Amino acid sequence: MVEVVFALLMYMNGKLEGYSPKANVADCLEQKRKVERDGNSNVTSWTCKEVKAIVEVDKHGVKRIKEVKQD
Repeated sequence: MVEVVFALLMYMNGKLEGYSPKANVADCLEQKRKVERDGNSNVTSWTCKEVKAIVEVDKHGVKRIKEVKQD
């Protein structure tokens, strides 16, 4: 189903390579700070953004983004 969600977006060399849904902007920014502190920022950049995405809930009840809809 298509939803508007907050997502932590991972870009590598300017290309969107990964995404993770977050409950709200505060959770997203907290996770962003953690990965930026622990990761290699030369190649990877992170952004918190409200996006339109195809979302599914797995068998454990965890929400996952299947695809981000680029407008």
